[in-house]
Amino acid sequence: MDLAEDIEVPGWLFVPKGMDDEQRNEWVSTVLDDLIGKEGWDGEPITKDEALEVLTAGIAESDTADSIATFQVWPPLAGDIATCHIGLYPSADMPDWIDSDAIVHRFDAPYIGPGVQCSTKREVVNDDGPNVPLAGVHFVFDDGDSTLVVSVAEAYEPLTVYALRGAMALLATLRLVRSSDGKSFRSVEFDGVLEDSPWRFEESA
Repeated sequence: MDLAEDIEVPGWLFVPKGMDDEQRNEWVSTVLDDLIGKEGWDGEPITKDEALEVLTAGIAESDTADSIATFQVWPPLAGDIATCHIGLYPSADMPDWIDSDAIVHRFDAPYIGPGVQCSTKREVVNDDGPNVPLAGVHFVFDDGDSTLVVSVAEAYEPLTVYALRGAMALLATLRLVRSSDGKSFRSVEFDGVLEDSPWRFEESA
């Protein structure tokens, strides 16, 4: 997996998988130096304890996820953070993306091919205040044998909206190349996909 051109996506942090204790401590120390003091959602500087808690959770998530790459999208909000996973799976194991509860539209990635954008929204009941809106987005590309999924995992909707801009920038340059023979992943069309514009979270955010 690589990028066709270098991009800088503000707030996006790659979280390595499978680090040993020494690698983990070194990575956390390096990343903390960059994060501590940065402005958070509330306008206040991010503290060491807050950053360390979110990074530790991100490492655990990266290690247990069945994805090939995990990103956190900083800053966090009340301890929650947007997370993006990139995964490659056997197509036979995938759900029917078209016949799902998500809002599904066509989405094309220049170096991957045609796919679909599957957007979800729901509310969690909050007895102590307003209900909490949650949203997530999956970008799905299938070549007939394997399925590439770039997911902004379900999170508090403002976090998802913020992360979505970076996901679009990533998909504009993302390429997947098989190491054994150098063949690029190229997706095929999904059947029965709406052709109008993808659902915009900004309309309701």
